[in-house]
Amino acid sequence: LFEIALSFSRKENNPATEAEDLLGLGLALVELGDFRRAIRYYEKSLKIVTGLNDNLVKGSVLHALGVAYD
Repeated sequence: LFEIALSFSRKENNPATEAEDLLGLGLALVELGDFRRAIRYYEKSLKIVTGLNDNLVKGSVLHALGVAYD
C-alpha cells in the first residue's frame, strides 16, 4: 500500500508526502525484520524532509532510524 502511495506522491511531485510514504515503508519493513532496507528508506525520507524543514516528520524519521539501527 505504501508503495502505491509513494508512486502517486512522486508523480504529483509532492516531496512532503513522499517523505512520509518512505517513512511508512521503512516502518513496515522493520515489522518484517528487514532493517537494512528500512534504513535505506529512512535515509531517503530524511534527505527529503531536511530540505523541507519539517521538524515533526524529521523527528519521526530520526527516531525510526535509531530503532532500526538498534
